[in-house]
Amino acid sequence: MVTNIKKKRRLGISKNKKAYWRKGVDLKDVDEYLNAKRYDESTGGPIEKRPDDALFTIDVKPEEVSKLTRRQQAAMKKRELITNGEDEPLLQKPSKRALKKALKFSRKEPSLKHGSTSQMEKKAQNKSCSYDVWDCDEEVASPLQDYFERATKRKLPNRPSTLSHINSILPKVDLPSAATSYRPQNEDYEAYLSSIADEQLLREAKEKKLANFFKLPPGEHYVTKGERFLEESAGLIPENIVEFDDEDEGSDSEKAPLIKNNEKKEKTAKSVRRKLLEKKKLLKKQFEKARKVEENLVYSTKRMKKEITASMLEQEKKAKMRKAKKAMAKLTLPSNHKRFVEGDKEFLFPDELPSSLLKLNAQGSILADRRKSLQKRNILPLVGKKNKKKLKKRLKFKITEKRSHKDVTIGSHLKR
Repeated sequence: MVTNIKKKRRLGISKNKKAYWRKGVDLKDVDEYLNAKRYDESTGGPIEKRPDDALFTIDVKPEEVSKLTRRQQAAMKKRELITNGEDEPLLQKPSKRALKKALKFSRKEPSLKHGSTSQMEKKAQNKSCSYDVWDCDEEVASPLQDYFERATKRKLPNRPSTLSHINSILPKVDLPSAATSYRPQNEDYEAYLSSIADEQLLREAKEKKLANFFKLPPGEHYVTKGERFLEESAGLIPENIVEFDDEDEGSDSEKAPLIKNNEKKEKTAKSVRRKLLEKKKLLKKQFEKARKVEENLVYSTKRMKKEITASMLEQEKKAKMRKAKKAMAKLTLPSNHKRFVEGDKEFLFPDELPSSLLKLNAQGSILADRRKSLQKRNILPLVGKKNKKKLKKRLKFKITEKRSHKDVTIGSHLKR
């Protein structure tokens, strides 16, 4: 059943009028027919009455020969060679399959059926003996000669590059001062003793400074654990519990201020309009300000030039620092967190000096000096416990009381 029927529009014209005669008549088809007829007349009449020459074009060209495939082209080339009588065929590129096969055979390891030959023997077999036997001046570098030189230690083995690496700039052996000899000169010995005395004075000054720092004023002493406990527990009376009446609680609850609910005000058209106007004014003001700043930039070229030069200098400085940092990173790293501390210098007081050199006892140890030298040059690690890492202040443990877990005290009100 057809449902999509368009109802004709009702014309509000009386039957007595002339315009009523065309009521309900569709003139669209008539207009289309007339337009088509006019078009046919302008192009040379209707298509049915036109001749074939006016409508179609006859193709007189011969048909193109289809291209030959690769196989057909190869067959044609072979025929041409046979007909021409050429004995030597044209050189062709080897296929990928043939190339792969050749590579496979070349990569195969030699079979161990007849025994493996050494590298030196292979070199000796491949080398042709094209030299004069009776010529003494000619030097021939044979593998046997090389082996003989290495065996007799005349030719040293190749040194690895790691041997040339310097672990430390410090000297391997510290030369002792002239004052430590058996018979030193007076000037050297006095200078040596004065340096030891200066070091001792510095050490004593540091110890004195620490003692003064921890020193308490007269009449005071450090707090002990017992005194601290008594101070903390002072005023705590767990036996006497304070009792509160119900009337007091009621009065407290009455006095407690009530929290008002802040209701959101409804937006009106006037308030929205006012906000939009304020926003537009603010944007306009910001735009004007930015435009003025851009205009004033023309007069600040000198300042900008100075800033650019300063930034370039800073970049160069940072580049130098990075370069120095990279150079430092290439050096040997410390083997331990501890810092090397040199020991006390050895000396004898005038009372300890013996009457003869035969009675003089040797001081120090060569092995101990060697160990200290290796530790100083960062080759051996320092003995002892590692220093504990100190935590930063920002990582302190904090105790916070959440709102949902607060203790209920007297006078507090729970929200519903």
